[in-house]
Amino acid sequence: MSDSLLHVRLVAGTLAALSPMLLVLARLRRRERGALDEASRARDRLHDALEGSQLAVFDWDTAGGNSIHLSPTWRVMLGYDPAETRCTAQELFSLVHPEDIQRVRDAAVDTLKGLTARYDNIHRVRRADNTYMWIHSRGKVTARDARGWALRFAGTNADITPRVVAEERLKEREMQLRQLIDTMPASIVVFGGDERVLFHNRAYLELTGLSAEAVNGRRMKEVVGEAMYAAIEPHVRAALDGRTARFEQQVMDPMGRTVDLEVVYMPLRDAHGRVTAAITVRFDITRLKDLDRMKDGFVAVASHELRTPLTSMRGSLGLLQGGVAGELSDEAQGLVSIAMQNCERLVRLVNDLLDLEKITAGHGAFRIALLEWPAVLRQAIDSSRGFVDSYGVTFELEEPADLRVRGDEDRLIQVLSNLLFNAAKFSPRGSVVTVGSRQLADSWVRTSVRDRGPGIPEHFRSRIFQRFAQADMGEDRRNEGSGLGLAISREIVERLGGRIGFDAAPGGGTEFWFDLPGTTEKVAA
Repeated sequence: MSDSLLHVRLVAGTLAALSPMLLVLARLRRRERGALDEASRARDRLHDALEGSQLAVFDWDTAGGNSIHLSPTWRVMLGYDPAETRCTAQELFSLVHPEDIQRVRDAAVDTLKGLTARYDNIHRVRRADNTYMWIHSRGKVTARDARGWALRFAGTNADITPRVVAEERLKEREMQLRQLIDTMPASIVVFGGDERVLFHNRAYLELTGLSAEAVNGRRMKEVVGEAMYAAIEPHVRAALDGRTARFEQQVMDPMGRTVDLEVVYMPLRDAHGRVTAAITVRFDITRLKDLDRMKDGFVAVASHELRTPLTSMRGSLGLLQGGVAGELSDEAQGLVSIAMQNCERLVRLVNDLLDLEKITAGHGAFRIALLEWPAVLRQAIDSSRGFVDSYGVTFELEEPADLRVRGDEDRLIQVLSNLLFNAAKFSPRGSVVTVGSRQLADSWVRTSVRDRGPGIPEHFRSRIFQRFAQADMGEDRRNEGSGLGLAISREIVERLGGRIGFDAAPGGGTEFWFDLPGTTEKVAA
């Protein structure tokens, strides 16, 4: 075999042996390039993320000359052009606000010594224009030597000035709101879904004589005691269920004085409408109640004092009309008739005042019995025809169902008479006042009286059941009646455990109604 041929064969054999190794090296080379490319992309992504988040990265070489390297964002935060920064720890600490410097140094030393795992500090740093910004600095030791000494300390700085300013403004507004609520002449308590007190004002402590420690974070039952809680629990639950409760209450203050309160329980909702807590507000209405009691006392005394002379005047005028003093001239007869009409009006007013005073004071006796309701409706209509004939209206009783209620017959006829009189006043001549009754789904019996009048003005609706409240009925019917009929009706219905109200009627007019608890008992024969 020639030397050249042998050389060729040796080269070929060598290449064949090296081929797998070359292939492996090529694959490793490609993987290395891919890893380098991925590392470059990851670095770019990290750089973009840091720029987008406005975070400045710091890397403190604590073992190599105490040099700190900061990313370009740091100079942007300080108000300079972006550029990488290298400085010493002393140079960096010189930018910290004098009031914060000791705290920053102590936190950094504790982290370097390993007393704390992470560095986390909020402080102020001086900017290029000599103003201060707030930064949140976080970091940790990333390398230690065999002795545990820190070699590198890395982390981030974030500008949180807008957040801190917003928090300070919020604290200021909260303080102002707290001062405002503390100066309000009403006691306020906010409680959560577990009935624990979340907030109260100074007026509540003054009203109850409790200390803040006895109220804060405690359940309502602990704060007010067993007896009081039993009375307010339905209202507490109503507020947490999303309903508003309003009632009046009498309590004894720390000085032993009786205080009249108007109490409101209301739900508090979040942005999605969910009930997250509730608030109770107590208004001191003692002076108003005292004035109301003085007024009621004066009205009662005045009414009693007026009744006797009015009775005497009515009797005397009646005798004159009857001719006991001789026949009167037509002119005199007209004057006596006018006097008699006004005397009757005054008598009705005095009787209404006395009646209302007795009912509201709880002195009016109620004779509760089982009533056949259709018969009561017919009786009320028949007894009302006489005093409403002058209005030129007729009554129509819708065929009543076989309904029974428990109540005081005379008082309920009084309610019906007041509603019929009211409907007649508001209805035009020749129209019909409709009376009806029906069973409601919840076993209550609803009775309604509908007029065909102009309806109740919007501004007057909230006052319609108040004493002496009268809507304008036109020039020909202005100021008729005492303005007490609806107030008396409400007192009677509520004393009987019912409810009263009104609605705009379809096609015009108003429908007054009152509900009484129904019963399936039979009236004894």
